[in-house]
Amino acid sequence: MQLKSITVLLLVSLISLVSTGCGTVKKINIPKQNIQRVMGDKDVARAITTALKKQKWHYKEEPKSKTIVASIHKSGWDLKIAIDYSKNSYSVNYNSSHNLKYDAESNTIHPIYNVFVSQLNRQLQYELQRVKVVKEEKGEEQRESKAQFVPHNTSSQVSAEKKAMKIAQKREEIITPVEIW
Repeated sequence: MQLKSITVLLLVSLISLVSTGCGTVKKINIPKQNIQRVMGDKDVARAITTALKKQKWHYKEEPKSKTIVASIHKSGWDLKIAIDYSKNSYSVNYNSSHNLKYDAESNTIHPIYNVFVSQLNRQLQYELQRVKVVKEEKGEEQRESKAQFVPHNTSSQVSAEKKAMKIAQKREEIITPVEIW
């Protein structure tokens, strides 16, 4: 746990050092991220939109192209990304920005871009895991309910049981509630 804290601290220090030193850093995109289990396209899209909402991004879904275009607006700057997805993977790519010092030739941008995209990616990973867990729990509940489900007796089963009961009564092997009264 301490190693993780030290790593995060070093990363934040590095970003702040670079941002104060030169003002821009290499732009990162999140290349194809595989999703561990196969999910439906709607499940992946739902996880992405949930992550975007939690990180306060605005978005527009394009289900036919399986792309979600998202933007975030802060005082003095804005950022637009495209998230391409399938049931097996997703990727986050830069689309456009305003006042973030993006330079296409050197592929550099203000460090805040990398911070926001990294935070969004962590939230996406979390939401995809959460969707899997919920789906698994629902699947287990359905299996359990099927295992507990006892179908009603069919008429042939009922008649066979009645015959067996009559035979047993004749043999006086059991006492029925009627005989007790």
